[in-house]
Amino acid sequence: MVKKELSGGRKGKIWKESETVIRPSNDWTRTVHRFLSYLRERGVDFVPKPLSFDSDNEVLSFMPGDVFHSPYPKDLFSIESLKSASRLLRQFHDFGKGFISQISRDDKWMLEPKKGFEVICHGDFAPYNVCVNDWHATGIIDFDTIHPGPRLWDISYAIYRWVPLTSPLNPDTFFELDKQIHRAGVFFDVYGASAGLREKLVPMLVERLEALISYMTTNAPQSETNFGDDIANGHIKVYQNDIEYLLKHQSKIANGLINS
Repeated sequence: MVKKELSGGRKGKIWKESETVIRPSNDWTRTVHRFLSYLRERGVDFVPKPLSFDSDNEVLSFMPGDVFHSPYPKDLFSIESLKSASRLLRQFHDFGKGFISQISRDDKWMLEPKKGFEVICHGDFAPYNVCVNDWHATGIIDFDTIHPGPRLWDISYAIYRWVPLTSPLNPDTFFELDKQIHRAGVFFDVYGASAGLREKLVPMLVERLEALISYMTTNAPQSETNFGDDIANGHIKVYQNDIEYLLKHQSKIANGLINS
């Protein structure tokens, strides 16, 4: 069978063969496959079916749809697309939260579990990890970063990527602050989030971005992912600018979300 390299991931390491995806396995792959099997057994069809893995590779079913990477098309950030992403994340959390009771001490995670377990976080719910059909989010891919944590830990990063709630200095910024606040409110509304979660968005998102910077700088030398290239391309400075932007406008964002 002919193998086709899939773009956007680790160069030369992620392939499509027929209706399967072949990608590198890691220490946490067994946990990921156990979680995906848990979801599939409950009728979830918006995640891939885990098929097999060994010390080198894992094999999963291919998820149909388009996956976009920066620079993003404007259509990806329509209100309907934003709503579909929020709806999909809520479904993912609700179907997966029961897995928390099945976690064992043998489970391994790429990202450190975040205290206050409520759900299994995807850890990187961004356009580049979501399959899109007719500009609606319909499927989720790349589960290396799953880990237990609070809902807002995952929601905040999703809002960061899908609103996007980013500084004007960020090349992926599409909207000015008032529009960002409105769009974040839409995401919270569709998800069904409480006022308490909205109020805590900025502190949680800042902590999430700081954790990302720390992980990148700590793991870049030995990582098989693109962290080294990301650092060289200035991604850490982008995240730092976004943190400064969020802190500068924290009160306005919180007030806007609570009153939305």
